[in-house]
Amino acid sequence: MNDLYRLQFIFRDVLDNPNLILNETTSVENCQGWDSVATVQMVLAIENEYNIRFKTDEVARIRSVSDILRFLNPYIT
Repeated sequence: MNDLYRLQFIFRDVLDNPNLILNETTSVENCQGWDSVATVQMVLAIENEYNIRFKTDEVARIRSVSDILRFLNPYIT
């Protein structure tokens, strides 16, 4: 299962939107319901899913799915 697909399940759950389709351009600006609280919930779910811990500065810079994938990459490669 690729990472974008795994993230899509997390986003759908956190944002309570079972029809949400993610792509790398999905961002705070264009995704309804994605706010600071949702970001924290997503980070916690992603950390749990991948058994990792993001650095505080990484979490603070998350504004898009592209950011998440970029920050996630070093932990999973």
